[in-house]
Amino acid sequence: MWVEQTTGPTMEDAVKWDPAKYIEFGNHRDRPFFDLTSRILAEDPGTSWIWAAVRGT
Repeated sequence: MWVEQTTGPTMEDAVKWDPAKYIEFGNHRDRPFFDLTSRILAEDPGTSWIWAAVRGT
């Protein structure tokens, strides 16, 4: 017999925006950028443009 669950977390609860969590994981988001740009071997790179499609920023 199938019993529908009527209590517990809802989808809205699962995807709530939490600015504190976003800030907590800032290093994880920034690390790839700094890892890659540290490999650029140029004495005077001038202006660099990095285009990225990201969600939530």
